[in-house]
Amino acid sequence: MSIGGGVHMAIERACSINCTAMQIFVKNNMQWFARPFVKKEIRAFLDHPQRAELASVFAHANYLINLAATNPQFHANSLRALSEELTRADQLELPFLVLHPGAHLDTGEEAGLEKIIDSLDRVLAGIPKVKTRIALETTAGQGSCLGDKFEHLAYIISCVREPQRLCVCLDTAHVFAAGYDIGSEVATRKMFAQFDRMIGLDWLVAIHVNDSKTTRGSRVDRHEHIGKGRIGLDAFRFIMRDRRLRKIPKVLETPKGKDLAEDAANMKTLRRASQSEALQLFDQPDRDRIAIELAFAGLNGSDDDEDEIQDVEDAEKDETNEHKTKHSGDQRVNQHRDLKIKRLLSMDVDFRGISALGQPDDERTENMAGPWHKKSGQCRGVAKHSPGPNV
Repeated sequence: MSIGGGVHMAIERACSINCTAMQIFVKNNMQWFARPFVKKEIRAFLDHPQRAELASVFAHANYLINLAATNPQFHANSLRALSEELTRADQLELPFLVLHPGAHLDTGEEAGLEKIIDSLDRVLAGIPKVKTRIALETTAGQGSCLGDKFEHLAYIISCVREPQRLCVCLDTAHVFAAGYDIGSEVATRKMFAQFDRMIGLDWLVAIHVNDSKTTRGSRVDRHEHIGKGRIGLDAFRFIMRDRRLRKIPKVLETPKGKDLAEDAANMKTLRRASQSEALQLFDQPDRDRIAIELAFAGLNGSDDDEDEIQDVEDAEKDETNEHKTKHSGDQRVNQHRDLKIKRLLSMDVDFRGISALGQPDDERTENMAGPWHKKSGQCRGVAKHSPGPNV
């Protein structure tokens, strides 16, 4: 979201189109450095009357930073810029700063990864009191960019001195362009299983939901509107519905104009994808009523929720097949709809993610904690995500 006019203006822009998550730059993203924030700017952001409407806000680092840079001045600028942006993000009380790991510039993957690790150690050692973490982003692998393989991020996390100050952001367009198959819900599930094996879902704190203009494995980073690119809707349907990803904030990085109409349209598509097939059978007023009533009831989902929902959907499909050649009139349709509403409302299912697409933030200090296993002395992953909305 643009910070034109001041970082606080991003909040107004996001809320104007009903966002519940927001990603910002903490300065001009195409300049190395910026003057420090003054207290007035920080307070305008933190005390903004609409700030509470956004369940999750985080930052993205500028695109000039390359922690694997071979040019000494360029590398020095990268270290300084990252340090300053982490400090700025911390002043705005943002939980993490998304960062592209870096490009090895023909020195090779191994040398590039080692330089990134050393650079991260130097930056983090220089700002010990900063709580904002670095979220390493998956990349498309364009040129010599590292991070296109889950192994790259796993290796960096395992080798830095302070792994608890790192986390991960997954970009759907990037992993697709890097060669991971997310062309179907089954393939997307397998991709996340591979991510979990290599890195661990506990490290995942944000998802960039972007379709791709380029084909799978192209290694070209070009974002497209949701459902209009080469990925298709199945991957986003899985991401929006999977229970493990429900509290992970998801943001768009798709093309947009000043009125943000494209963002609004993409969010509508994603929110529609988040709904179960059973809810999609209802008219909009019925869907809204179910979501609102269940949200106010404060129901908590159980491990059997998905099975119960599937039973309802299967029953609806059976009934649809049985009567698809018959027309029983408006009275039967209304009775059928009332039955569906009654059955759904009787379930102990948390549909708050369908209507509000968001969860309240935990305490920021909890978000920052990266627990260590005391016996082994190894980092066991991030225990708590920065909870946030689906979109």
